[in-house]
Amino acid sequence: MPRPSTPVRDAIHTNRLRTFIAVDLPEPLRIRLGQEIGRLSPLLEGGLVRWMNPKGIHLTLKFLGDVDPGGIEGLAEALRSVASGRAAFRANAVGVGCFPSTRRPRVLWVGVQEPSGALSALQGSLEAALSPLGYPREDREYNPHLTLGRVRREARPDEAAKVGAVVSKETQTLLGEIPVGEIILFRSELKPSGAVYTPLAAAVLEARD
Repeated sequence: MPRPSTPVRDAIHTNRLRTFIAVDLPEPLRIRLGQEIGRLSPLLEGGLVRWMNPKGIHLTLKFLGDVDPGGIEGLAEALRSVASGRAAFRANAVGVGCFPSTRRPRVLWVGVQEPSGALSALQGSLEAALSPLGYPREDREYNPHLTLGRVRREARPDEAAKVGAVVSKETQTLLGEIPVGEIILFRSELKPSGAVYTPLAAAVLEARD
């Protein structure tokens, strides 16, 4: 009898997969992020920013890049080891900012705050678990955020500066909560209609008391 189909097993029969590990967002926050994009768009006229579809926004913990399908099971086990014995928690989506700075903006984002240190610890544990599998630790300190959009590459420096000027006037408004109760390995596929994200594996954190 053939074994039942699963996303992980099906993925093993395909080519290399572009993947990342992230926390999915609750629908109320996705709606709020869409409203924030709608609010900012008229302030940034001329198509200077390529906005994200709110359905595709995640709290990314680690970008893996192209992965051999045969390694998916190992990644799934790494996720389970990191989640085991770790309590679920919540983070806040707060304010709007730019990378690398408001003077030279390339990415517009909503910040993520989690003062207890649980989010940083989770991401650090992922880095430690993935390093033996051939995924080097990031050189930069983890800076959690939700990407709203990217300044188009063809934008002139003075045009990009206008984007930064708008963002610099933003206040640090609480946009919503992010329940961190599951970490997910996603496949990312770029299609003419936009990026499609497919869960390949997931690990659940322990429920809080």
